[in-house]
Amino acid sequence: MCCVTSKSVDESDLDLSLLSLILINCCNLMPNEKEAVQKIREMKNDYISHNPNCSLSNLDFESLMNTLGYSIKHLDSTNIYSSRYENILNRTLDETLMKQYFTYCAEYTKIEQLESEINAVHASINRGVDTIIQELNSCFERHQTDANMTEGELPMSPKGPNGHYKEQEASAPMVPDALDDVPSNIINGGHQLQIICSGNENLKDRSTCSYSYSSETIPKDNGDHQINIAEYVQNLSDKRVRKQLAKALSTDEPNDSLDIENMDHYLLVAKRSNLRNTLKWCENKLISNLSAVNCVAYYNLAKKYELSHLQSEALACTKNNNCLIKEGELCIKRCNNSTRESFENSRTENYKEYYSLFTICNFGSKRTITTIVYDSNMRNRCYRDIKKGNKISKLFQCCCIQDDENVPPIVYWSFGSSVYQYDPLMNKCKKRASLNYKRAKFNMILHGKQCYVIGGVYMSRKVLEIEEYNTKKDSWKKVAYLPGDAYPINPSSVAYNELIYVFSAILDIEDEIKPNATAVYVFHPSTKIVKKLAEIPLSFNQIKTCVVGSFIYIASDEKRFIRFSPSQGSYLSLPDQMQECSDFGMFTKERSIVLAGGYFRDRKCKDIHVFCTDSGHWETLSETLADNMAIYGACKLKIPNSAGTIVPFYETNLFEKR
Repeated sequence: MCCVTSKSVDESDLDLSLLSLILINCCNLMPNEKEAVQKIREMKNDYISHNPNCSLSNLDFESLMNTLGYSIKHLDSTNIYSSRYENILNRTLDETLMKQYFTYCAEYTKIEQLESEINAVHASINRGVDTIIQELNSCFERHQTDANMTEGELPMSPKGPNGHYKEQEASAPMVPDALDDVPSNIINGGHQLQIICSGNENLKDRSTCSYSYSSETIPKDNGDHQINIAEYVQNLSDKRVRKQLAKALSTDEPNDSLDIENMDHYLLVAKRSNLRNTLKWCENKLISNLSAVNCVAYYNLAKKYELSHLQSEALACTKNNNCLIKEGELCIKRCNNSTRESFENSRTENYKEYYSLFTICNFGSKRTITTIVYDSNMRNRCYRDIKKGNKISKLFQCCCIQDDENVPPIVYWSFGSSVYQYDPLMNKCKKRASLNYKRAKFNMILHGKQCYVIGGVYMSRKVLEIEEYNTKKDSWKKVAYLPGDAYPINPSSVAYNELIYVFSAILDIEDEIKPNATAVYVFHPSTKIVKKLAEIPLSFNQIKTCVVGSFIYIASDEKRFIRFSPSQGSYLSLPDQMQECSDFGMFTKERSIVLAGGYFRDRKCKDIHVFCTDSGHWETLSETLADNMAIYGACKLKIPNSAGTIVPFYETNLFEKR
């Protein structure tokens, strides 16, 4: 026998993989500490040891560093490595950058001088609009002391026959000539403070939501003429509006105090003065307030100020409220029943729409997945059991994959790690490849031709891995992680504009659920990057989401109903749901949102409620579910006309002919 002598081993002699194995198997770690060690090991293997590209994009780096920092906080009780992490993340990279910093410092005196002038302008805003013109003149007259009139500008006085300006009696408040010298940082492109307007202007009529020009600011003249924009602002009767417009001219930093009632004034000044931030903010404000009542007025307003996004949203709203464009103008079409029926019958589609809801029923010692199917008129067409088994869980998820409307749909559902594929026309069920990570209370979502499972929990451990299903290879693979601060128990996901938006609870620095907070994460399926977009200051036990137009609608178990804007990262509270319950079904029908069934305390529900996104009102349908039931999944199915009169999930003799 050979004698092997022990050798002292230093931790620097061990690689990260071996260290992680020793820590997990030989040390008494808490569950969150084990998860942190596993996460660091997986990141090292996936992105350093076994990365064929040997590179990271900026988005990958930000996502990974966020997860790494979260894991280090759970393992480092001394804060030594947390400090090193912050130092590595924020330190300079090389001497070249340091030289650049010294160059920037040399120009600091110039920046201080500019900041003092900006502060003087801001101080003048607080003192009132009447003093702003004088302050602007004193701050900037040294920049342009020899300003001359250019072609196309309107002189303050009319010209005489010799080309000189005539003296004119002061019949209205005039703006000093020095105001024409405002620099280009306030009016972009050297644009002078002048605009071209046409017609009379009346304030917005709140009852009709229409806009036109007001005679208080522009002379009553039917012809085109030019006015000075500073004079236009000064002559407004509402002092608060004058103050807001003056602030916009000097900073281009809008806020919530820009009200809807005076939006025409804000748009006019922002458009003619090229205030891009103010213009965009006004457009988003109008979009968030868009409804069937004001869609016509908003369309005309968008067309007038060339707001393309608002114009498309208003146009979509008008089309769903029987509005037509005639000779370049928008008008409301009043249809009688026969006209409406003939219009609907004229629509030729090569498929029929059905809505399938899924619930779980007990059948002796086993459970069954039961479906109830409605047609496009919300009539019950099918109610039957489609899958029976011992391991079926109520916490299952489903989605529908359909290449296009000419191909029959395929429904997938999953619970635990099991995944099943169901053909709703042939009524055939197949077991598919299992998930790599067992999970419950997760979310299953379709994006393009791919199926994803996101979030969940298993044995008290949150599951951050996002898995993607390959329908051709029948295989699942891990493609991304949710950030470490996510708490994806009962998350909700929705696909919008090539992205997947994930709504989840969030943890604080103490690893506790953060109160009154719901995080919005964005997952990009093509780049596999997950980033936090926003944080909604509300918390929920369970939510469901769907998309209508350019908004994401969120329904909750607490009756709260909100609308989230992906473009702004903001939310708007809408009228509460008609029923407080959990485990309800949610799907869209054209521009309406349908909530069906649910479970409240010890009582199950059977009512069907519909929210109209155009009118902003709820109503209860006379049609109800076949029984009181909780709904654990919902799918929209498009059945090709080539399939004949087959109802999905319904057993008939027609299947024998196929």
